[in-house]
Amino acid sequence: MADAVGEGAAGRSTRALRAQDALKTIAADGRLRPAVASPRTPVEPAGLGREATGGRGVPLVEALSAAWGTLPVSGGKQVGAEFVLRW
Repeated sequence: MADAVGEGAAGRSTRALRAQDALKTIAADGRLRPAVASPRTPVEPAGLGREATGGRGVPLVEALSAAWGTLPVSGGKQVGAEFVLRW
């Protein structure tokens, strides 16, 4: 979601939905900026250094979510994740 919000948001959207004991998030790219959109599934970059300011999204989502995945859509992709809420 940080990419969808931080990269200028034109053509990108985010949604968060609470359902019972879970938070579902969906981030989409590409509707208005096809040059930066990609239907490819995000991957963890190799050789990420301590001082890197990006590249940690995929490992964080994998570690914290109950499930996540991508869906190619016209002009880009949607990335969704489900986080279990524990009170």
